[in-house]
Parts: sequence; C-alpha cells; structure tokens
Amino acid sequence: MSGDFEAILAESRRNGCCAECGAELHSRVSARSAFCSEQHRLAFRDRRRYRADPEAQRERSRRYYWENRERVLEKAAAKRGRVRQPGRLSCSECGRALEGRQRVTCGSNRCRAQRFKRLRPVAYAERERQKAERRRARRRELREGGGS
Repeated sequence: MSGDFEAILAESRRNGCCAECGAELHSRVSARSAFCSEQHRLAFRDRRRYRADPEAQRERSRRYYWENRERVLEKAAAKRGRVRQPGRLSCSECGRALEGRQRVTCGSNRCRAQRFKRLRPVAYAERERQKAERRRARRRELREGGGS
C-alpha cells in the first residue's frame, strides 16, 4: 500500500469500495464510510500511524508489552493449545471441500490461477503480456534461425 492515504481514501469513496480490502460498499450499510467493517477501518488507521512515525509506534508496542507482560503471555499460552476452526470449508473458486492445511483454494493450479486473475487483474494482465512477448520472441528466433 502506498503512503498517500488521503488519495487511497478519496479513490475508495469515489469507487464505492473498501479502502482496506477493495470489497464493494453498499450505501445503505455504510453511508459515508470508506470501509466495509470496523476491523478494516482500524487496520487502515494503524497502518497510517505506523507509516507516519514507525519508531514511536514500535516504542509504544514495547512499552505496552512490558507494562502488561503477564497478561500478554497468559493470552498467548491460552491460544497455544487450541485447534483453530477453518474460516472457509470449500474452495473459493470451484467449491470443492478443503482438506488438510488448505485455507482458501483446493490447491489445483486452475483454482490458484483463477483466484489470482480475479483478485489481481492488473498483475495478471502484465504477466500475460510478458508471456505473449516471450512467445513472440521465441517464434521470431525460430523463423530467423530456421529460415537460413
């Protein structure tokens, strides 16, 4: 995420999408907010604060840890033994049941590629452009080398 947070907020309001995750916002749910949830608003705010003064934020974190060390360690110990329930039970692309350590897609190349294409259209287009460029260069070499 770039450092121009005001521009990111303005663009998200203009496009009607969350500034943090890009999800479409419905005006009835959040009239003027640039975020789809309170969690995303806080994450954006915290990233903005950290970007403004990283050392002060690190110092703040260290101070909190040392002031609340026992509570932080107890909370971590309580989490340590629990089995985490998966947030998603089926592949986001094909709907097949997830197994083992799979979290979002079933692991097939097709589903991973579909997800990449859906979530990163600009990067996908650039990757495809580069692939086409390599193929053209290879064909050109074969024509020039094979024609002599």
